[in-house]
Amino acid sequence: MNLQITRPCITRKVFPADWGSTGRMVVIPARNEAERIAACLAALCNQQADVLVVANNCTDATGAIATDCGAALIDCIVPSGGVGAARRLGIAEGLRRARGARAILTSDADCIVAPGWVDQNLRYINDGAAAVCGLVQPIAEEHAALPAPLLRRAALEDRFLDLKAQLEQHLTGRVAHEQTPGASLAFAPCAYAAAGGFDPMPTHEDRAIILRLKSLGLPVVHAREVTVYASCRLEGRAPGGMAAALRERAADPDAPLCPDMGCSDNPAMKQALATIGPLRTQADLPLAIAHIEQLLRR
Repeated sequence: MNLQITRPCITRKVFPADWGSTGRMVVIPARNEAERIAACLAALCNQQADVLVVANNCTDATGAIATDCGAALIDCIVPSGGVGAARRLGIAEGLRRARGARAILTSDADCIVAPGWVDQNLRYINDGAAAVCGLVQPIAEEHAALPAPLLRRAALEDRFLDLKAQLEQHLTGRVAHEQTPGASLAFAPCAYAAAGGFDPMPTHEDRAIILRLKSLGLPVVHAREVTVYASCRLEGRAPGGMAAALRERAADPDAPLCPDMGCSDNPAMKQALATIGPLRTQADLPLAIAHIEQLLRR
């Protein structure tokens, strides 16, 4: 009898004998990432963390490569919920094995974390942060190969964000960012539990959990020095994810800007950014850039 699977179903678990001993757990969802998972794991191999790959709905060698690289593995079928369900499942299974975990970290299989990424996250967690949102940058070689219209748009966005960072430093003495990327999130275990964990959503599960933590009044750090490098592929795994956004922007010069681009959690920055006006498409960026340049000259 064939029964329809309605919840995530684990088909295999592989955990090294000493897995869970570091107190730092990194969970990486992966769907058919055989071409990229080895590079992802290589960036983590000397960072003193227990790495768990959640190979969800894979039909390639992702799982075999992950275990060959020394990572723990959960092979599973996720009928709905996609990456959010995979992250949630991996963290739940990992916490059962690493009960003394001091931090929960997550990234993506098409990303390469920077050296010291785990330690940088841990410093914030140890200082009392409920969660740490890292900064995602493109893998340089892949970014350079993007279509020319995308590169022109990226240059405008980068210029605006660089000036925005300068203005924040000028007004507040600090520089943060507004990203909430699943490619670089870290949580204190108690904060993760208080937020109810990742929602089983096919996309935007990262933003949802960070917004819940903020609504609870828990301290969330957006750290620019906590860096991850992401692929610039145009065919991705998550509907509505980064690859889909790149495709949309390549096809339509008037595709919307990221809604967080003109936002800030800091009251002084909010007031300054409110004088720019709404940022909807890249056509709004030149005037916004000129306006911030004027603010910085005052």
